[in-house]
Amino acid sequence: MTVLVAGPLLGGVLAGYALGGRLRQLVRTRLRAVWLLWLAAALQLVQFEFGPARIRIESALGISLLIPIFALAGAWLLINLVRRPPAMQVAVALILLGGGLNAAAIAANGRMPYAESALVAADVTASQRARGERSPKHVAADAATRLAWLGDVIPVRPLRKVISAGDIVLLAGVGALVAAAMRRRSAERGGAR
Repeated sequence: MTVLVAGPLLGGVLAGYALGGRLRQLVRTRLRAVWLLWLAAALQLVQFEFGPARIRIESALGISLLIPIFALAGAWLLINLVRRPPAMQVAVALILLGGGLNAAAIAANGRMPYAESALVAADVTASQRARGERSPKHVAADAATRLAWLGDVIPVRPLRKVISAGDIVLLAGVGALVAAAMRRRSAERGGAR
């Protein structure tokens, strides 16, 4: 998963430089309500490391813990969308769309469904498969799976990973956001002429 996240970040940095941006502009971007991300991270920790607590919380909420995690991250993005340049707003919209697609698949099935055929096509190892089967985040798709086409059905053989359409849209948005944030000051100066 690291390569899947690092690739769009690096691509965004390269695109930002190609478009005349600078990394220092990205670093200077002010972020609001960072506590929402910390809360989402804490819930993610509970999701993966504290099974009994996760089960109790999910039972009380009646939904997967992934849904409030997505909601918190989405709220943070929306809060930070205000008064941003249009390119950044489009990038955030892509991230929200990708997250929404993933959230829809998870909400419909309780966890993110994955296709067995995609695992085979991606040449996923036995140890990766075992980790996925134990994960509170994934569930094998079957005939009763709803919105299966939004699940992890796209094999990425070089990485031995399976991803979703939502992942692709979200990661494209991340790359675009990095590039747009690197250009933010120069775009604002250009618009002020």
